[in-house]
Amino acid sequence: MKRMLQRHKPKAHILENMTRGVFNETECDEVIVEMKPNKETRSVKQNKLYWKWLGVLTETGNSQGALHQYLAQEYLNPEIEEVQGKPILVIKSTTTLTVKEFADYLERVQEFADEIGCILPRPEDLYLESMMK
Repeated sequence: MKRMLQRHKPKAHILENMTRGVFNETECDEVIVEMKPNKETRSVKQNKLYWKWLGVLTETGNSQGALHQYLAQEYLNPEIEEVQGKPILVIKSTTTLTVKEFADYLERVQEFADEIGCILPRPEDLYLESMMK
């Protein structure tokens, strides 16, 4: 169970109700409560648009998985790390990108598609919000 709390709003009753709910719904004697800052990562709409675009890009003959890895490697500034003395290419995961970073990444994906002559759909319900326009 997750809940977003805001600095300037009452919180005690929310935590009390959540705790009571977990103990009522389970027979456990202990629960773990974790609090962390809300770092807004890519939005659901951005994710939906991205995978829709990857589906269109499969017209290149590549799978969505291969395209996902290729684009991340091309546009997310991979780094080389050594593990047991061997160089390893470390590619940042798109799931950790902020909404702004993912919008920038989507722009790069769109440029890639333009370069290879692939027209990507821009459904109104996804595109404008995903690109932060």
